[in-house]
Amino acid sequence: MRALKKSTLFRTFPNLLFICVFLFGCAEVAPPPGGEIDKTGPKVLYTVPQNGAVNVPIDNKVSIYFSENIIKPEDDRTVFISPYQTIEPDVHWKSDRVEIIFADSFKQNQTYIISLSANLKDLRNNKIEDKMSIAFSTGTNIDSGTVNGHLYLNKEPKSGYLVSLFEQENFEEYDNYDSLRPLYIAQTNKDGLFDFSYITPNKYRLIAFDDKNQNDFFDPFKEPFAVTDRNIDLSQNINIDSLYLSITNQDTSLPKLLDVRLTNNHLLQVRLSKKIDMTFVKEKLSNLKMFVTGNPAEFYSPVSIMESDNEISNNLMFIFDSLPNNYYQFSFRYDDINIPLHKDSVLIEYVIDKTLPDISVFSPNPKPVFLSKLKMYAIFSEPIDTSLLTNSTFTLWQDSLTELQFNKRWTSPTYVEFDSPTITTGNNYLLKVIEFEVNDLSGNKLGDTIREYNFSILDDDSLGFVSGSVINLHPVAKEGTVRLLFINYATKQKFETDALNNTFLLKLPSGKYQLSGYIDKNKNSKRDLGQATPFELAEPFSVYNDTINIRQRFETSEIEFNIR
Repeated sequence: MRALKKSTLFRTFPNLLFICVFLFGCAEVAPPPGGEIDKTGPKVLYTVPQNGAVNVPIDNKVSIYFSENIIKPEDDRTVFISPYQTIEPDVHWKSDRVEIIFADSFKQNQTYIISLSANLKDLRNNKIEDKMSIAFSTGTNIDSGTVNGHLYLNKEPKSGYLVSLFEQENFEEYDNYDSLRPLYIAQTNKDGLFDFSYITPNKYRLIAFDDKNQNDFFDPFKEPFAVTDRNIDLSQNINIDSLYLSITNQDTSLPKLLDVRLTNNHLLQVRLSKKIDMTFVKEKLSNLKMFVTGNPAEFYSPVSIMESDNEISNNLMFIFDSLPNNYYQFSFRYDDINIPLHKDSVLIEYVIDKTLPDISVFSPNPKPVFLSKLKMYAIFSEPIDTSLLTNSTFTLWQDSLTELQFNKRWTSPTYVEFDSPTITTGNNYLLKVIEFEVNDLSGNKLGDTIREYNFSILDDDSLGFVSGSVINLHPVAKEGTVRLLFINYATKQKFETDALNNTFLLKLPSGKYQLSGYIDKNKNSKRDLGQATPFELAEPFSVYNDTINIRQRFETSEIEFNIR
């Protein structure tokens, strides 16, 4: 199946065109004037042959009639046909219909499926509303398999992606996407919906992808994609519905070194072409070496790295105890597998640091948190001279009135943790920072006033409860803990819990929540979206259909969450 090129509908005749323009004027396609604004998309009224028809006479023409005039598409990717046609049929757009002329006559005992682009529009730019595919058979029977679902990017519906069904037998040896055309193709509509009907009962691999080069071939290393959480086996189950696909990508390219330089605040900045895992880098700082040019026996390694809330990054800031002015050879091993990144010449030349330090991150944020989840820390934009701090530089207050005892622990020159045994539930807190007592290593001050950070701890009496059970109805994934996620619609706060023994009980602030969950097969506390090569299924994911209302001091019980 492939997208068809639009046909040329007329030839231009210079003399006739001249007469048309100057004597009569030429009509142009435009929305009809007057009346109420049309917000209804076009619908398919009927087709020839009829949708679902069998014993269709041998011919070579298909006509699809719409409820109103259609804007002739500007691109070639508006009609998809299965099975794939070696010679492209001609496609003619005629106001309220489209005619598809096959190069050869229909084959005997063959089911044909014709899918339309979700981007077809009427004269008011309203997109097509109906199901976007039809099917007919030249034999006595028509295939009856169905597959449907939705495609999402960060939980938002994604339109315009190709959804492809490949025969599973094509992948017995290796994943040869670059030379394999899908047997069936559909396209997601504005709601992210895709829908296959009249599919031959067989085993398939389903992949949705952004066909950037519009060639109907899937390139797993260049095009974003989504895979299913199960194999598509219509030989066992003729109908597979309500699939939930999440878009990901598979970039296997190695990071490249873009730049190494000394910043104005005396940090060594390393910029890469792609993000890398920061855990390995933090644990093995000695894997970065600055070799003095001409004297490779003399080298320097960082003592720390700028802290961040990000697990991966392509912009790394390293801190050195000493790195004298000189020319250096740079070497950086970012993992245990690939060769180190290298740069022959890096000039280290210090300038006067006039950059003011800042607090890049303070945790927690102002939204109320559970006491058990409280993590209080500050991340600075550059190393701080901790020798100049006093006992009053950081102070902790309850309700802005009572000063509390608390502990401070610097784990690096840019990261300080706080904790206090006197913090209790149901109270508001304030961390004060005397800015002019916080200096970077060059003497630049954080500021000249007092900075304040507010946070609060949830009161047990203000919480409600939610409880229920998890029923795993997934056809394949029977093992693994189901991890549940509650998102407060108003505050966007997220609360997670594991459904141990397929039951759950959780305290939540009052409000309305969306509930979703996934089977954490590899127990890494995040949903894995699968990969195309080597092929790996996504972890099953489901969304609870109703809004969950949590009331203060009440239990919302008997929630039944199904993983399908």
